[in-house]
Amino acid sequence: MADTPNHGYNVPDQGDEDWHQPLNENFEAYDTDIEIRDQESNLGDYDPKAGAKFLATDTEAMYVGDGSNWNELETAGKNQSLANLFIGGSLEADKIETGTSPLLVDVGPVSDGGEAQSIAMGHPENGGIAVGATISGGGHDGEGNIAGGVFPTIGGGRNQSAGGNYTTIGGGRNNEISGAPYATVGGGEGNTAGADHTTICGGLNNTIDGGREAVIAGGSNNESGGNLNFIGGGTDNTADDLGVVISGGNNNTTASLQSFYSAIAGGRDNTSYGQYGAIGGGKDNQTGVDNDDRSPGYSTVAGGENNTASAGHATVAGGQDNEASGTHSFAAGRQAKAQADGSFVWSSGSDSSLTSFDENEFIAEAAGGFRFYSVAQGATGVELASGSGSWSSLSTRTAKSNLDPVDGPDVLDRVDELDISTWNYDDQDDDVRHMGPMAEEFHKEFGLGTDEKHISTVDADGVALAAIQGLSERLDEKDERIDDQQDRIDDLETENAELRERLSAVEDRLDGIETASVASADD
Repeated sequence: MADTPNHGYNVPDQGDEDWHQPLNENFEAYDTDIEIRDQESNLGDYDPKAGAKFLATDTEAMYVGDGSNWNELETAGKNQSLANLFIGGSLEADKIETGTSPLLVDVGPVSDGGEAQSIAMGHPENGGIAVGATISGGGHDGEGNIAGGVFPTIGGGRNQSAGGNYTTIGGGRNNEISGAPYATVGGGEGNTAGADHTTICGGLNNTIDGGREAVIAGGSNNESGGNLNFIGGGTDNTADDLGVVISGGNNNTTASLQSFYSAIAGGRDNTSYGQYGAIGGGKDNQTGVDNDDRSPGYSTVAGGENNTASAGHATVAGGQDNEASGTHSFAAGRQAKAQADGSFVWSSGSDSSLTSFDENEFIAEAAGGFRFYSVAQGATGVELASGSGSWSSLSTRTAKSNLDPVDGPDVLDRVDELDISTWNYDDQDDDVRHMGPMAEEFHKEFGLGTDEKHISTVDADGVALAAIQGLSERLDEKDERIDDQQDRIDDLETENAELRERLSAVEDRLDGIETASVASADD
């Protein structure tokens, strides 16, 4: 029999008639060295040569020999899933706990990094073949790490599970990538990336359980369940729709199937129900409404507390207890209720609410009054004093230049030339009436104001006052004439009285003469 010491198997000698005997011996050696199939109760009947495998034909358990003992593997038969096979990656033996991790068999040279080229079989949570797995680190810090899939990487840490193709866990503890290709967990503890192309940078107990290309940058107990989501940090935040952003804060939520492409910048206990909604921060703020149908979208709450923008394109600028429930409405301050479409409501913070009821109206309440300035530094403008019902214009002499005196009677004459009419604006109902001149004629007569299309209340008041002064002068002149005439009348009356007295005396004399003449005649 020819001796072949290089592998321990023999071949028949040339011309040997009993040539089949060494071949049968070789087949028996193959079975012993490579794989033994028998009932599990007969395991002890076989010598556990290093590298040999024993497959129990009754229980389907698989054992591997290390030269002195049989070590049971987690096999497809016992775990009802196909064991993974790691080929060509670097996997340090001291990272794997016996009985819970893949079997290690060196099949290649040591790499430049000093890590053995290994085959890892097992990891029943992920079926198929894992190629090029890398688990770095050593000692206690690296125990319990499992890499499954194609080219997965675990940088270190403890009890990590990278279970998808091209996945990476940078470090930390108890982090998991559950069968999601191209997912990454940077570190932290208890984080789970369960969707394709997703990333959890770190933090504690963060979860991406659905949706591709989502990111959780950090924080704790944050959860993303939709595609293209981003959670920057904070705690207990939930991003449950498509393309939403929660930058941070606590217990902020974008509602599922209603709030796609919405954003919450921070704060606490804020909720976005509407699509394309935005909450800048604050507490207990809400955009959109929670209903079975798609919520109105494009609403905004900038911040504050307990504010709600529930209608489409509605805005609450901030403050407290404000509500923008009309489409394209705006509310700010405190207890401002913009309930009508297109309404603008500002409330300065009284104990009672200020509510809009008419569409497209502007309502503002400022208990301390209003001031509007038309130039910088607050020099020129109008004021509505607290409790007042009319506007006051700046009119101090110190704010005026180029003063010219006015001829009141002339102004009165020109006012007399104006056509004064009653009318209504084209955009108002016919039964809403106004009175006044046309701006073009007013500007032509007096040359006042910024243009010929408008009449300033200051100019109208000034013309009216000047006309009153002119009328007063006319009345004074008339009174003087009347006084002169009265004086003349008085003089004439006095003269007439004197004349009447003289006439009476003449008449008396004539009567005496006549009487004397008659008497003389009788004599």
